[in-house]
Amino acid sequence: MAGLGPEFVALANAPSQDGQRAQQTQTFLNMKTGHVCDAKGNTLFRMSPADDEKSQLFADYAASYAASKTARALGHPVLMPLKDGGERLVTMDLAPTDVHIDSALPNYAAGYRLGDPVADIAAPPVLAPKASDVFFTWDPANAFQRVLPTGGAQGAAVPEINPTLSNSPYVCKPFALGGFLPTETMANADAPLKPQLAVIKRIMNALLLEREIRVATLLQTSGNWDSSVVQTLAAGSQWDGGAAADPVKNLQDAIQNSYLPVTRIIMSEIVRFAFARSPAVQKFSFAKPDPSRPIDMAQLSAVLDLPPITVAKMKYQATPSSSNALTYVWGNHVVLVHEPEENPPTTQDDVATAYTFRWSGADQMVRDGSSEGGFLVRQFYDPRRGPRAGNTVIVTHNDAEVVTSKFVGGLILNAFQ
Repeated sequence: MAGLGPEFVALANAPSQDGQRAQQTQTFLNMKTGHVCDAKGNTLFRMSPADDEKSQLFADYAASYAASKTARALGHPVLMPLKDGGERLVTMDLAPTDVHIDSALPNYAAGYRLGDPVADIAAPPVLAPKASDVFFTWDPANAFQRVLPTGGAQGAAVPEINPTLSNSPYVCKPFALGGFLPTETMANADAPLKPQLAVIKRIMNALLLEREIRVATLLQTSGNWDSSVVQTLAAGSQWDGGAAADPVKNLQDAIQNSYLPVTRIIMSEIVRFAFARSPAVQKFSFAKPDPSRPIDMAQLSAVLDLPPITVAKMKYQATPSSSNALTYVWGNHVVLVHEPEENPPTTQDDVATAYTFRWSGADQMVRDGSSEGGFLVRQFYDPRRGPRAGNTVIVTHNDAEVVTSKFVGGLILNAFQ
Protein backbone atom coordinates (compact mmCIF):
# COMPACT_ATOMS: atom_id res chain seq x y z
CA MET A 1 0.00 0.00 0.00
CA ALA A 2 3.06 2.14 -0.14
CA GLY A 3 2.14 3.62 -3.51
CA LEU A 4 -1.46 4.51 -2.56
CA GLY A 5 -2.71 7.57 -0.72
CA PRO A 6 -4.19 7.71 2.80
CA GLU A 7 -7.73 7.72 1.37
CA PHE A 8 -7.34 4.03 0.50
CA VAL A 9 -8.29 1.25 2.94
CA ALA A 10 -7.56 -2.45 2.52
CA LEU A 11 -10.40 -4.87 1.71
CA ALA A 12 -10.52 -8.57 2.47
CA ASN A 13 -12.01 -10.85 -0.20
CA ALA A 14 -13.49 -7.87 -2.06
CA PRO A 15 -16.05 -8.78 -4.77
CA SER A 16 -15.25 -8.38 -8.42
CA GLN A 17 -17.60 -6.86 -10.99
CA ASP A 18 -19.18 -10.19 -11.91
CA GLY A 19 -19.98 -10.97 -8.24
CA GLN A 20 -17.24 -13.59 -7.84
CA ARG A 21 -14.67 -13.37 -5.04
CA ALA A 22 -11.48 -11.60 -5.88
CA GLN A 23 -8.17 -13.36 -6.26
CA GLN A 24 -5.78 -13.57 -3.35
CA THR A 25 -4.27 -10.26 -4.50
CA GLN A 26 -4.94 -7.53 -1.91
CA THR A 27 -7.52 -4.90 -2.96
CA PHE A 28 -8.11 -1.38 -1.66
CA LEU A 29 -11.11 0.97 -1.48
CA ASN A 30 -10.85 4.70 -2.19
CA MET A 31 -13.05 6.18 0.53
CA LYS A 32 -13.54 9.42 -1.43
CA THR A 33 -14.53 8.07 -4.84
CA GLY A 34 -15.71 4.52 -4.15
CA HIS A 35 -13.18 2.99 -6.58
CA VAL A 36 -11.77 -0.45 -5.71
CA CYS A 37 -8.14 -0.85 -6.87
CA ASP A 38 -5.41 -3.43 -6.79
CA ALA A 39 -2.11 -2.88 -5.00
CA LYS A 40 -0.73 -1.02 -8.05
CA GLY A 41 -3.61 1.47 -8.09
CA ASN A 42 -5.42 -0.05 -11.10
CA THR A 43 -9.20 0.42 -10.83
CA LEU A 44 -11.10 -2.87 -10.66
CA PHE A 45 -14.62 -1.41 -10.29
CA ARG A 46 -16.53 1.30 -8.44
CA MET A 47 -19.08 0.84 -5.64
CA SER A 48 -22.39 2.58 -6.24
CA PRO A 49 -23.63 4.80 -3.38
CA ALA A 50 -27.27 4.75 -2.31
CA ASP A 51 -29.63 7.29 -3.81
CA ASP A 52 -30.39 9.52 -0.80
CA GLU A 53 -33.27 11.29 -2.54
CA LYS A 54 -34.97 8.03 -3.40
CA SER A 55 -34.35 6.65 0.10
CA GLN A 56 -36.12 9.70 1.57
CA LEU A 57 -39.03 9.07 -0.80
CA PHE A 58 -39.32 5.49 0.41
CA ALA A 59 -39.11 6.52 4.09
CA ASP A 60 -41.88 9.05 3.49
CA TYR A 61 -43.93 6.41 1.72
CA ALA A 62 -43.51 3.93 4.58
CA ALA A 63 -44.65 6.45 7.22
CA SER A 64 -47.52 7.71 5.03
CA TYR A 65 -48.62 4.16 4.30
CA ALA A 66 -48.85 3.32 8.02
CA ALA A 67 -50.74 6.56 8.77
CA SER A 68 -53.16 6.05 5.88
CA LYS A 69 -54.07 2.59 7.20
CA THR A 70 -54.96 4.14 10.57
CA ALA A 71 -56.98 6.85 8.79
CA ARG A 72 -58.97 4.17 6.95
CA ALA A 73 -59.74 2.42 10.23
CA LEU A 74 -60.86 5.71 11.85
CA GLY A 75 -62.79 6.87 8.81
CA HIS A 76 -61.16 10.30 8.72
CA PRO A 77 -57.72 11.82 8.00
CA VAL A 78 -55.02 11.71 10.67
CA LEU A 79 -51.98 13.87 11.46
CA MET A 80 -48.60 12.20 10.95
CA PRO A 81 -45.73 13.51 13.14
CA LEU A 82 -42.63 14.57 11.19
CA LYS A 83 -39.03 14.47 12.35
CA ASP A 84 -38.77 18.27 12.15
CA GLY A 85 -41.47 18.58 14.81
CA GLY A 86 -44.28 19.39 12.37
CA GLU A 87 -47.24 17.31 11.28
CA ARG A 88 -48.79 16.35 7.96
CA LEU A 89 -52.41 15.46 7.23
CA VAL A 90 -52.69 12.01 5.71
CA THR A 91 -55.96 11.05 4.05
CA MET A 92 -57.68 7.67 4.11
CA ASP A 93 -56.17 6.78 0.76
CA LEU A 94 -52.66 7.72 -0.33
CA ALA A 95 -52.68 10.57 -2.80
CA PRO A 96 -49.91 11.55 -5.24
CA THR A 97 -48.89 14.35 -2.87
CA ASP A 98 -48.28 11.78 -0.11
CA VAL A 99 -45.76 9.75 -2.08
CA HIS A 100 -44.69 12.36 -4.66
CA ILE A 101 -45.32 9.92 -7.49
CA ASP A 102 -47.67 10.31 -10.44
CA SER A 103 -47.81 7.09 -12.42
CA ALA A 104 -50.38 4.57 -13.59
CA LEU A 105 -50.27 0.79 -13.87
CA PRO A 106 -50.05 -0.20 -17.56
CA ASN A 107 -51.64 -3.64 -17.03
CA TYR A 108 -53.87 -5.60 -14.66
CA ALA A 109 -52.46 -6.74 -11.32
CA ALA A 110 -54.61 -8.26 -8.57
CA GLY A 111 -53.76 -9.38 -5.07
CA TYR A 112 -54.76 -9.46 -1.41
CA ARG A 113 -54.43 -7.03 1.44
CA LEU A 114 -54.78 -7.08 5.19
CA GLY A 115 -57.70 -5.50 7.00
CA ASP A 116 -57.08 -1.99 8.26
CA PRO A 117 -55.06 -1.99 11.50
CA VAL A 118 -56.27 -0.34 14.69
CA ALA A 119 -53.02 -0.61 16.67
CA ASP A 120 -52.30 3.10 16.17
CA ILE A 121 -55.76 3.84 17.58
CA ALA A 122 -55.44 1.58 20.63
CA ALA A 123 -51.81 2.53 21.37
CA PRO A 124 -50.97 5.73 19.47
CA PRO A 125 -47.30 6.22 18.58
CA VAL A 126 -45.36 8.94 20.38
CA LEU A 127 -41.97 9.79 18.93
CA ALA A 128 -39.27 9.40 21.59
CA PRO A 129 -35.79 10.92 21.29
CA LYS A 130 -34.16 8.00 23.12
CA ALA A 131 -34.56 4.26 22.59
CA SER A 132 -34.99 3.74 26.35
CA ASP A 133 -36.09 6.08 29.09
CA VAL A 134 -38.78 6.50 31.76
CA PHE A 135 -42.19 8.15 31.70
CA PHE A 136 -43.90 9.78 34.69
CA THR A 137 -47.45 9.29 35.99
CA TRP A 138 -49.12 11.04 38.91
CA ASP A 139 -50.73 8.68 41.43
CA PRO A 140 -54.49 8.28 40.71
CA ALA A 141 -55.20 8.50 44.44
CA ASN A 142 -54.43 12.20 44.24
CA ALA A 143 -57.44 12.70 42.00
CA PHE A 144 -59.97 10.25 43.45
CA GLN A 145 -59.15 9.68 47.13
CA ARG A 146 -61.06 11.59 49.75
CA VAL A 147 -59.08 13.91 52.05
CA LEU A 148 -61.07 15.53 54.86
CA PRO A 149 -60.24 19.26 55.09
CA THR A 150 -61.44 19.51 58.68
CA GLY A 151 -59.45 22.04 60.68
CA GLY A 152 -58.40 21.36 64.27
CA ALA A 153 -58.37 23.69 67.24
CA GLN A 154 -56.91 27.14 67.00
CA GLY A 155 -53.20 26.90 66.39
CA ALA A 156 -53.44 23.23 65.41
CA ALA A 157 -51.82 21.98 62.22
CA VAL A 158 -53.85 22.09 59.01
CA PRO A 159 -54.15 18.72 57.25
CA GLU A 160 -51.68 18.51 54.39
CA ILE A 161 -51.69 16.54 51.20
CA ASN A 162 -48.98 16.14 48.59
CA PRO A 163 -49.03 14.57 45.16
CA THR A 164 -47.12 11.36 44.62
CA LEU A 165 -45.34 10.49 41.42
CA SER A 166 -44.13 7.26 39.88
CA ASN A 167 -42.03 6.52 36.85
CA SER A 168 -41.96 3.49 34.58
CA PRO A 169 -39.27 2.45 32.12
CA TYR A 170 -39.72 1.71 28.45
CA VAL A 171 -37.32 0.08 26.01
CA CYS A 172 -37.90 0.37 22.28
CA LYS A 173 -37.28 -2.92 20.51
CA PRO A 174 -36.09 -2.95 16.90
CA PHE A 175 -38.35 -4.47 14.28
CA ALA A 176 -36.92 -4.79 10.80
CA LEU A 177 -37.64 -6.62 7.55
CA GLY A 178 -35.86 -6.47 4.23
CA GLY A 179 -36.29 -7.43 0.61
CA PHE A 180 -33.97 -7.94 -2.34
CA LEU A 181 -34.63 -6.73 -5.90
CA PRO A 182 -32.46 -8.32 -8.60
CA THR A 183 -31.20 -6.03 -11.33
CA GLU A 184 -33.05 -8.15 -13.90
CA THR A 185 -36.40 -7.47 -12.19
CA MET A 186 -35.88 -3.71 -12.01
CA ALA A 187 -34.55 -3.48 -15.56
CA ASN A 188 -37.49 -5.35 -17.10
CA ALA A 189 -40.28 -3.66 -15.13
CA ASP A 190 -42.53 -1.28 -17.06
CA ALA A 191 -42.13 1.33 -14.32
CA PRO A 192 -38.78 0.92 -12.49
CA LEU A 193 -40.10 2.33 -9.20
CA LYS A 194 -43.01 -0.09 -8.85
CA PRO A 195 -41.04 -3.18 -7.84
CA GLN A 196 -39.35 -1.20 -5.08
CA LEU A 197 -42.68 0.16 -3.83
CA ALA A 198 -44.13 -3.36 -3.97
CA VAL A 199 -41.30 -4.63 -1.80
CA ILE A 200 -41.79 -1.80 0.71
CA LYS A 201 -45.55 -2.39 0.78
CA ARG A 202 -45.04 -6.11 1.43
CA ILE A 203 -42.57 -5.29 4.19
CA MET A 204 -44.89 -2.68 5.71
CA ASN A 205 -47.86 -5.07 5.69
CA ALA A 206 -45.80 -7.68 7.52
CA LEU A 207 -44.56 -5.12 10.06
CA LEU A 208 -48.10 -3.76 10.61
CA LEU A 209 -49.50 -7.28 11.11
CA GLU A 210 -46.94 -8.09 13.79
CA ARG A 211 -47.55 -4.72 15.47
CA GLU A 212 -51.30 -5.38 15.44
CA ILE A 213 -50.74 -8.75 17.12
CA ARG A 214 -48.45 -7.20 19.75
CA VAL A 215 -50.90 -4.42 20.66
CA ALA A 216 -53.91 -6.77 20.72
CA THR A 217 -52.03 -9.19 22.96
CA LEU A 218 -50.91 -6.34 25.25
CA LEU A 219 -54.43 -5.00 25.76
CA GLN A 220 -56.15 -8.39 25.96
CA THR A 221 -53.89 -9.70 28.74
CA SER A 222 -55.81 -9.34 32.00
CA GLY A 223 -52.60 -8.98 34.02
CA ASN A 224 -51.96 -5.63 32.34
CA TRP A 225 -55.17 -4.18 33.82
CA ASP A 226 -56.41 -3.50 37.32
CA SER A 227 -58.81 -6.28 38.31
CA SER A 228 -61.59 -3.70 38.86
CA VAL A 229 -61.84 -3.00 35.11
CA VAL A 230 -61.72 -6.62 33.88
CA GLN A 231 -64.84 -8.71 33.25
CA THR A 232 -64.72 -12.41 32.36
CA LEU A 233 -67.97 -13.63 30.83
CA ALA A 234 -68.97 -17.11 31.90
CA ALA A 235 -70.75 -19.70 29.77
CA GLY A 236 -74.31 -18.57 29.11
CA SER A 237 -73.35 -14.90 29.26
CA GLN A 238 -71.30 -14.77 26.06
CA TRP A 239 -72.73 -12.60 23.31
CA ASP A 240 -73.10 -15.30 20.65
CA GLY A 241 -76.14 -17.13 21.99
CA GLY A 242 -75.81 -17.15 25.76
CA ALA A 243 -79.21 -17.18 27.44
CA ALA A 244 -78.01 -14.61 29.98
CA ALA A 245 -76.08 -12.51 27.46
CA ASP A 246 -76.44 -8.75 27.91
CA PRO A 247 -73.76 -6.96 25.85
CA VAL A 248 -75.10 -3.49 26.59
CA LYS A 249 -74.89 -4.03 30.35
CA ASN A 250 -71.37 -5.49 30.03
CA LEU A 251 -70.22 -2.39 28.17
CA GLN A 252 -71.99 -0.03 30.54
CA ASP A 253 -70.43 -1.78 33.55
CA ALA A 254 -66.99 -1.41 31.97
CA ILE A 255 -67.60 2.28 31.33
CA GLN A 256 -68.71 2.80 34.93
CA ASN A 257 -65.61 1.06 36.31
CA SER A 258 -63.12 3.10 34.27
CA TYR A 259 -61.33 5.90 36.16
CA LEU A 260 -61.67 8.20 33.13
CA PRO A 261 -64.35 8.24 30.42
CA VAL A 262 -64.17 5.49 27.83
CA THR A 263 -63.79 7.15 24.44
CA ARG A 264 -63.63 4.09 22.17
CA ILE A 265 -64.65 0.43 22.10
CA ILE A 266 -62.58 -2.00 20.03
CA MET A 267 -63.90 -5.40 19.00
CA SER A 268 -63.10 -7.82 16.20
CA GLU A 269 -65.50 -8.35 13.34
CA ILE A 270 -66.59 -11.74 14.70
CA VAL A 271 -67.52 -10.18 18.06
CA ARG A 272 -69.23 -7.28 16.28
CA PHE A 273 -71.50 -9.74 14.41
CA ALA A 274 -72.38 -11.53 17.66
CA PHE A 275 -73.05 -8.15 19.29
CA ALA A 276 -75.44 -7.12 16.51
CA ARG A 277 -77.27 -10.49 16.56
CA SER A 278 -77.80 -10.50 20.33
CA PRO A 279 -81.50 -10.21 21.26
CA ALA A 280 -80.47 -7.89 24.10
CA VAL A 281 -79.11 -5.48 21.46
CA GLN A 282 -81.73 -6.00 18.77
CA LYS A 283 -84.49 -4.88 21.08
CA PHE A 284 -83.06 -1.35 20.72
CA SER A 285 -83.26 -1.46 16.91
CA PHE A 286 -86.74 0.04 16.85
CA ALA A 287 -85.08 3.39 17.52
CA LYS A 288 -82.88 3.31 14.43
CA PRO A 289 -83.38 6.20 11.98
CA ASP A 290 -84.52 4.04 9.04
CA PRO A 291 -86.13 0.72 10.09
CA SER A 292 -85.87 -0.58 6.51
CA ARG A 293 -82.07 -0.46 6.50
CA PRO A 294 -79.58 -2.42 8.66
CA ILE A 295 -78.24 -0.35 11.50
CA ASP A 296 -74.50 0.41 11.36
CA MET A 297 -72.16 0.63 14.33
CA ALA A 298 -72.18 4.43 14.47
CA GLN A 299 -75.97 4.48 14.63
CA LEU A 300 -75.99 1.64 17.15
CA SER A 301 -73.53 3.48 19.39
CA ALA A 302 -75.74 6.57 19.26
CA VAL A 303 -78.91 4.58 20.02
CA LEU A 304 -77.27 2.78 22.94
CA ASP A 305 -75.49 5.91 24.19
CA LEU A 306 -72.11 4.20 23.85
CA PRO A 307 -68.72 5.55 22.76
CA PRO A 308 -67.72 4.95 19.12
CA ILE A 309 -67.17 1.29 18.26
CA THR A 310 -64.15 0.48 16.10
CA VAL A 311 -64.33 -2.88 14.36
CA ALA A 312 -60.94 -4.58 13.95
CA LYS A 313 -61.09 -6.59 10.71
CA MET A 314 -57.47 -7.68 10.34
CA LYS A 315 -57.04 -11.45 9.94
CA TYR A 316 -54.01 -13.67 9.45
CA GLN A 317 -53.01 -17.26 8.87
CA ALA A 318 -52.09 -18.78 12.21
CA THR A 319 -50.95 -22.10 10.72
CA PRO A 320 -50.39 -21.58 6.99
CA SER A 321 -48.69 -24.95 6.57
CA SER A 322 -51.68 -26.98 7.71
CA SER A 323 -54.73 -24.81 7.04
CA ASN A 324 -55.83 -21.82 5.01
CA ALA A 325 -58.27 -20.71 7.72
CA LEU A 326 -57.86 -17.13 8.94
CA THR A 327 -57.84 -15.92 12.53
CA TYR A 328 -58.96 -12.48 13.72
CA VAL A 329 -56.10 -10.63 15.37
CA TRP A 330 -58.36 -9.12 18.06
CA GLY A 331 -60.07 -12.47 18.67
CA ASN A 332 -62.95 -13.03 21.07
CA HIS A 333 -62.44 -10.18 23.52
CA VAL A 334 -63.47 -6.50 23.76
CA VAL A 335 -61.14 -3.67 24.71
CA LEU A 336 -62.28 -0.25 25.94
CA VAL A 337 -59.79 2.63 25.87
CA HIS A 338 -59.51 6.25 26.94
CA GLU A 339 -57.99 8.69 24.46
CA PRO A 340 -56.76 12.00 25.95
CA GLU A 341 -58.04 15.25 24.52
CA GLU A 342 -54.42 16.10 23.71
CA ASN A 343 -52.11 13.43 22.39
CA PRO A 344 -49.80 13.05 24.21
CA PRO A 345 -51.31 14.92 27.19
CA THR A 346 -49.40 17.85 28.65
CA THR A 347 -51.91 18.99 31.29
CA GLN A 348 -50.68 16.31 33.74
CA ASP A 349 -54.27 15.41 34.62
CA ASP A 350 -55.02 13.11 31.71
CA VAL A 351 -53.60 9.76 30.61
CA ALA A 352 -54.12 7.30 27.76
CA THR A 353 -54.84 3.63 28.22
CA ALA A 354 -51.79 2.76 26.12
CA TYR A 355 -49.07 4.38 24.05
CA THR A 356 -46.38 3.22 21.68
CA PHE A 357 -43.08 4.96 22.36
CA ARG A 358 -41.40 4.95 18.96
CA TRP A 359 -37.74 5.90 18.79
CA SER A 360 -37.37 8.71 16.29
CA GLY A 361 -33.87 7.43 15.57
CA ALA A 362 -30.56 9.21 15.39
CA ASP A 363 -31.52 11.04 12.20
CA GLN A 364 -28.37 13.10 12.19
CA MET A 365 -26.33 9.89 12.24
CA VAL A 366 -28.13 8.08 9.41
CA ARG A 367 -25.72 7.67 6.53
CA ASP A 368 -27.27 5.00 4.32
CA GLY A 369 -31.00 5.68 4.60
CA SER A 370 -33.78 8.13 5.39
CA SER A 371 -36.37 8.22 8.17
CA GLU A 372 -39.80 9.75 8.64
CA GLY A 373 -42.37 9.27 11.38
CA GLY A 374 -40.11 6.77 13.13
CA PHE A 375 -39.70 4.52 10.06
CA LEU A 376 -36.17 4.17 8.69
CA VAL A 377 -35.75 2.93 5.12
CA ARG A 378 -32.32 1.86 3.94
CA GLN A 379 -31.41 0.72 0.45
CA PHE A 380 -28.07 -0.24 -0.95
CA TYR A 381 -26.56 -1.92 -3.96
CA ASP A 382 -25.35 -5.45 -3.23
CA PRO A 383 -22.81 -6.73 -5.79
CA ARG A 384 -22.52 -10.15 -4.12
CA ARG A 385 -26.01 -11.43 -4.87
CA GLY A 386 -27.18 -12.85 -8.19
CA PRO A 387 -25.47 -12.83 -11.57
CA ARG A 388 -26.24 -9.12 -12.07
CA ALA A 389 -26.43 -8.07 -8.41
CA GLY A 390 -29.33 -5.91 -7.20
CA ASN A 391 -30.71 -3.61 -4.49
CA THR A 392 -31.54 -4.53 -0.91
CA VAL A 393 -34.28 -2.56 0.87
CA ILE A 394 -34.69 -2.64 4.67
CA VAL A 395 -37.46 -0.99 6.72
CA THR A 396 -36.92 -0.55 10.47
CA HIS A 397 -38.84 0.90 13.40
CA ASN A 398 -38.16 0.73 17.14
CA ASP A 399 -41.28 0.47 19.30
CA ALA A 400 -42.22 -0.02 22.93
CA GLU A 401 -45.94 -0.74 23.33
CA VAL A 402 -46.90 0.13 26.91
CA VAL A 403 -50.09 0.19 28.98
CA THR A 404 -49.69 3.66 30.48
CA SER A 405 -52.70 3.35 32.80
CA LYS A 406 -54.31 0.11 33.94
CA PHE A 407 -57.20 2.06 35.48
CA VAL A 408 -58.68 3.75 32.39
CA GLY A 409 -60.69 1.76 29.86
CA GLY A 410 -61.45 -1.88 30.43
CA LEU A 411 -61.34 -5.46 29.16
CA ILE A 412 -64.22 -7.88 28.54
CA LEU A 413 -62.92 -11.42 28.15
CA ASN A 414 -64.73 -14.20 26.26
CA ALA A 415 -67.41 -12.03 24.67
CA PHE A 416 -67.44 -14.65 21.90
CA GLN A 417 -67.19 -18.32 22.82
